[in-house]
Amino acid sequence: HTHTHHHEPHPPACDSTADHTRCAGARPEPGRFHAAGHQHVPFGHWEKTPAGGHGRRKTRLHRQALRGTAARRRRRKHFPRGVHALAPRPRGCQDVVDLAKMKNWPPPVFFKYPNPSQDKATFEPLQDRAEIGVEGATLQVLLTPGHTTDHVALTLLEENALFSGDCILGEGSAVFENLRQYMGSLKRILDQNVSTIYPGHGPVIEAPQQKIQEYISHREKREEQILKALQSKKESVQILDIVHAVYPGLAEGLVRGAGGNVLHHLEKLREEGKVLFEASPDADVVKGKWLAKL
Repeated sequence: HTHTHHHEPHPPACDSTADHTRCAGARPEPGRFHAAGHQHVPFGHWEKTPAGGHGRRKTRLHRQALRGTAARRRRRKHFPRGVHALAPRPRGCQDVVDLAKMKNWPPPVFFKYPNPSQDKATFEPLQDRAEIGVEGATLQVLLTPGHTTDHVALTLLEENALFSGDCILGEGSAVFENLRQYMGSLKRILDQNVSTIYPGHGPVIEAPQQKIQEYISHREKREEQILKALQSKKESVQILDIVHAVYPGLAEGLVRGAGGNVLHHLEKLREEGKVLFEASPDADVVKGKWLAKL
């Protein structure tokens, strides 16, 4: 995943409440566009809370976050004993499968919002607003497309806290596949009026409403800049022309990422009937031209 701000290297870390422990995996060299490591979050009650560490323990932290959370919990009848993972990534699935085999646990069950065109593994389907319970924790699924079409956030009802995944980050701004959907998801999360956000990357967000409004305002301002840049041109222009107008003095290494963001904004504006697109003969979107609709 790419993110629009530079990030310093992040060590692994854990934070806990009575109902969950959030463990961030180490990303020793995040790179120019990469945020802090993905979070693994065991929910509910267990005998021993996993702890963070440094040095040699970095590569084992994700597994430490899982150990002891499944085999020692009593689940509700609709959530049987065993290992369960919500909305995992393919590599994350394999980590859980390997750990279950090593610990001689029952085969893990994975839950995910369906995306038939891309799903390559077997999942139990999640439904919007469905509730999933374990002892000490109840999660409500909130469909939040935009970052991906099948992205979901999870509300921990006992704490009125939201696990936002990649929709809202603890630092920097997120990337998205569909800006119109993404903006709708941000507004939907805003309406939840949660007390805390635990993002998929970065530190805990203690002022959720302010953070979400910052995200919305940032995208609205960028859209206004792009539309003004187009309206100032007498003829159609390419994406790179818009990038240089909206991001003056941008370092060469960041132009491609900025171009991707501009393209998403243009696609949203075209869906809304505010801009026109002239495709190039070879159908290369970078070579295509855009024009503000009068």
